[in-house]
Amino acid sequence: MSNVSTGSSFKFAGSNMASIVIDYDVDIPLRDGVILRGDIARPAAGKLPAIVIQTPYGKTSAALEPVRYVEMLARKGFAALIVDTRGRNNSDGSEEFLPFTGHEADGADVVEWLARQEWCTGDIFGFGPSYHGSTQWATAVARPPALRAIAPGNAPGVPARSMFYSDGMFELSLATAWWMMMGADSLMRRHADDPAALGQAMSKYGEAFTGMLSDNYTELPVYAPFDRAGWGDSFKEIVLGERGHGHPTLDALAAIQEYERITVPAIIWGGWYDVFSRATVDQYVGMRMRAGSKAARENTRLIIGPWVHSVDLASIVGERDFGGAAASIALQPNPLFDEILGYFKDIASGTPQNNHRVKIFVMGANAWRDEEDWPIARAQTVPMYLSSGGNAHGAPGDGRLTHESGSSPADAYIYDPADPVPTTGGNSLSCGLAGPRDQRRVEERSDVLVYTSEPLAEGVEVTGTVKVELWIETDVVDTDFVVKLVDVAPDGSAYQVAEGGLRARWRNDPEMNTEGAPLVPGKATLIEIELTPTSNLFLPGHSIRLDVTSSNFPRWARNLNIWDQKNATLADSRIAHQKVLHDADHPSRVLLPVIPASTAT
Repeated sequence: MSNVSTGSSFKFAGSNMASIVIDYDVDIPLRDGVILRGDIARPAAGKLPAIVIQTPYGKTSAALEPVRYVEMLARKGFAALIVDTRGRNNSDGSEEFLPFTGHEADGADVVEWLARQEWCTGDIFGFGPSYHGSTQWATAVARPPALRAIAPGNAPGVPARSMFYSDGMFELSLATAWWMMMGADSLMRRHADDPAALGQAMSKYGEAFTGMLSDNYTELPVYAPFDRAGWGDSFKEIVLGERGHGHPTLDALAAIQEYERITVPAIIWGGWYDVFSRATVDQYVGMRMRAGSKAARENTRLIIGPWVHSVDLASIVGERDFGGAAASIALQPNPLFDEILGYFKDIASGTPQNNHRVKIFVMGANAWRDEEDWPIARAQTVPMYLSSGGNAHGAPGDGRLTHESGSSPADAYIYDPADPVPTTGGNSLSCGLAGPRDQRRVEERSDVLVYTSEPLAEGVEVTGTVKVELWIETDVVDTDFVVKLVDVAPDGSAYQVAEGGLRARWRNDPEMNTEGAPLVPGKATLIEIELTPTSNLFLPGHSIRLDVTSSNFPRWARNLNIWDQKNATLADSRIAHQKVLHDADHPSRVLLPVIPASTAT
């Protein structure tokens, strides 16, 4: 290979090829002289399209799924490169790693370097989940000429809606555990020339990290473990900023979602229970509406399964069995990764298929379905109204969901930041097990309101983004409200299908561009809560349920019910007395995107 500097290479027989060549620690020079290093696997013969995976986690990490993808992609007839990003692991770059920054120019340089290799056709594609999806968006924004398409999966979106915040609520367990995890490599690079200092730094870091996990993220302020670890000043700046912007990491993450700057199409994939499910849908809709070329707008695709942050290979997700079709390898007409590679080949040949842009898994029906677009045009908004006799506490209470608006006394509960509702499944990542999990234990709490419909005579398919209009009263200037949409089976088991919440100060500014607006204690206030996107068939005999409370911890940081929470501890918190109103003047309701039964298949 005339243009490649390698550390080592070897050949082995492949199942679909005469042989596969793997080159390790290939030098990839960037425009500023920094050298990145990557591993390349490719069939030994012929000119090939190439796929690039850019990782900050270490291309040699045995636990990293993309490491295993490289050989698999080579067996499928592509050259595949996995490369350590700047300042990480085997790549050069002495500056302190700042997540999500700098990937636009670096990604473009990597793509153009690949296109120049003698074994490459010049057709380059991006691939990979999570952070690897973010590097693809950054590369696409830079518009390198050789890039043909990207395939980001389960990737974060704009920081006000994912990764760092969800409608003003800080993504505590995700953001803190992930940022802390990134510190190990940075500390090793910082003290590479001083073994004694490195040992001391890693000891402090390890104690802080394990302490944070064993304490279940309860320490306040939330940046305190980073102070002890000697790592993460930039994370502290994000916490103190209390915004979805104004920090290099946040601004970089938002900039790579500027779809007007992207001219190549994307096949976007994810899971209903992924922590980034909302971002997945946002990215598809953003590309379809705003991408910078007609080809990108028309040829972008979406695939969503019943999965968590990893793409599941089994039928059971969380505590719910979705049948054999749920596994990614059972996706029809091709397994997930073959579907993506087929898409790449269609794009490269100039024959993309766009008769069905969207492929979704309908939970409950436990089947895949092709759709023309998202949101689904034939979905009908069906309101269901909250009501009770004033005692909607728990499943045995009198909270009801009905199709008729009425007038009934308010439900009240106490929210104590010292005793938050524990995260139980759902769209989490770093706090326990994600996915659908039985909510009955949570629903036994006195600070959880439960509203349940009568058992359904016929199935009801809810596919889209569920929204909740909640009339509330409180006695504090700021607090949170959290809602779950739950599927209740005849045996009483209750699995969430979507969830969402709102930090009330940002009820009029979900993008967090202002300081927000304090609540007026005792004043009835309408708040609107957007739940995660979903597709679920509530079967005959099942009931539709809405759970309402004020915390989901440690997925989301506790609201201490005070205005300035940046440096606050639990001693500064207040107990909030919450009310949910559902009388004639304050009709609290959930808006369900229902697919008419005659058009569901």
